[in-house]
This record gives sequence, C-alpha cells and structure tokens, in this order.
Amino acid sequence: MASTDFNDALRKANVVGCAYGYEYVNGMGHIPAITLVGTDPHALEDAFRSFERWGCLRDGDALDVQMLLRENGSYELWVGPEISRSLYRTIPLSDIYETLAMNISWIKRFDSTHESVRGLKRYCEEGLRPVAITAATIKPDSLDKDSLRPLASWKGIVKFDLQIIDKVESADDPRFASRERKVPSAPRNEKLNPANVNERRTKTLDVVFPVARERVRRSGLIQAVRAISEYSTVSEVQVVQAAINLMLSDILVPGDRHFSKLTGEFSRTVWNAVAEYTDIADSQQRPADQPPDVVAKQIELDVGAVLNKYGWGNSGKTFQELQARFRQAGFVNE
Repeated sequence: MASTDFNDALRKANVVGCAYGYEYVNGMGHIPAITLVGTDPHALEDAFRSFERWGCLRDGDALDVQMLLRENGSYELWVGPEISRSLYRTIPLSDIYETLAMNISWIKRFDSTHESVRGLKRYCEEGLRPVAITAATIKPDSLDKDSLRPLASWKGIVKFDLQIIDKVESADDPRFASRERKVPSAPRNEKLNPANVNERRTKTLDVVFPVARERVRRSGLIQAVRAISEYSTVSEVQVVQAAINLMLSDILVPGDRHFSKLTGEFSRTVWNAVAEYTDIADSQQRPADQPPDVVAKQIELDVGAVLNKYGWGNSGKTFQELQARFRQAGFVNE
C-alpha cells in the first residue's frame, strides 16, 4: 500500500485552484505547465518531498497525474504514485509475483473546465509531450491571480504521460466507474492455461535470469542435451529452465541435484530463492556448466511435474511420450 503522507500534505495545503501556463525547462524550452495553487507553502513542500522520494526528479512519471473531464463541465485532478513504479520501488522483482497493490490518489474537483485544459488534452494526444508540474501559493483571503507566488522548492517534475480522459469519449473507463457506487462482481477463479504458464516462465527468465539464460544459449549445452537419445525434441527454454533448476537446487542445498534433499514447503522455498537470486555478468559459467545427462534428467522431472499438476498421468510412459504430450498440450512456446 502506498504511503498516505503526500495525500495528507496536499489536503493540508488547501489547494484552491489549478493554473495553466508555460514553464521554462532546461533543454526543453517553454513547455505547458500545471500549477497547483494552495494557501500553505509548508504543506506543499511536504508533498513535494514525498514525490522526490518516489524519484520524480529523475523520472517525472513516478508521479501519476490524471484529469477526468465530466459531462457536466466539471473535472477532477488525480495525483498519486504511479503504480508500476511504486511496485518496483517496493519489490524490484514484482513482475514475477501476483501482486495486490492498494494505491491512493489525492483528488480535487473543479466546478468548471477552462479551455486551457482542452488545449492541453489535444497537446498530449499528439505524442510523447512534456508537461511541467509546479506549485504556487496564494493568500487565503485573495484569489487574485496577481498574488500568486511560485513555490521554488517544487523543481524538476516533468511528465511525459499526463492522462486527460473525457467521459464523453471514454464512458467505460474504470477511473470514472471508481467514483460511482456499484456492487463489485465476484472475482473469477481462473486456472492457468498453458499459454499463461509459458508467459510466466518467459517473464521469470527475463526478469531474474537473463545472464544465466544467455550462458546456456552460448555454451553448447542445448545441442549436447539434444544429442542424447530421446531428447532431440526438447526446446531451448526447457534446457535453460532445467539448468537453472539445477543451479537453484545446489544453492538451496550445496551439492544437491534435482531438489532431492530439499525439505519444507517446496514451492515457497524455491520461490524465495528465486526472489533473492542476483544474476551477475561475471567470470562464472553456472548454470551452463551442468553435465548434459543431468540436465536431461531435470527436464524429464520438469515435464513430469507439469503434466501431473494438470492431470495428465505419466506413469509407465517413456520420456518421448511425455515430451510429445507436453508439446501437444502447448507448454512449449517456441
């Protein structure tokens, strides 16, 4: 769950308006700017410190800013942490998990929509367009624009993914539905199909084991395993996965193969090892240094485990028969 500090600060800042204009940014010249106008400069500074912790000075899109244009002429400004970046800050390997994130946005409603907002929407639709996010203060007893004072402590927030959504064009957008009271539908209990399994396998290799995978590809191990009788039809990803499994088995219990000495809750223990593993491009060769016959045995175990999980018995079957069923079922995405 995202921190609520920024939301508390923006509420305390008493944002009374939103100004639109242009801001000079080094290397970009004058670009469109959205300026939050509040009466409490210290609270606005507190909000910026939260944004800075999210990395907004290096990546302005760490700050999520959305504008929802209503049919009645009003609009809402949503400000909060961008969810994918927030997940990465919390769990760098979040892509290999089924994450449940509870996000929070500060929402300010404005009773009318100035033409500048429509112009900004057209500008953002032209492609990757920078927009500065700034802040200014105004005296509580004066709404005269000449009394606006820029807040110098807000520096360097430049977004390229400002979202301005018009309900007339996007009535089904969930960001509108989220503000309406509806009874949620029951969650679907979906079983992973072979395509899902392939996708998760590929994502895990991409996120956690890119170096290990490339070592296996370049080592000749794939060809050596395929040269073994009955293993000529194994795919590249099967060899890569088996070699990595053998490496993990050795990490968890030094000297062990095929997780034969692993005790405790198998899935949790292995996935914890995956999450803690760091793939480094150094002088080591593992997992490509595994003997081909040992890798072949691990492939057989991997295939059998998947087929058993999905209700296809493998008792009394040769590996060629199991591999044919494995491929026919769609568990090889090559």
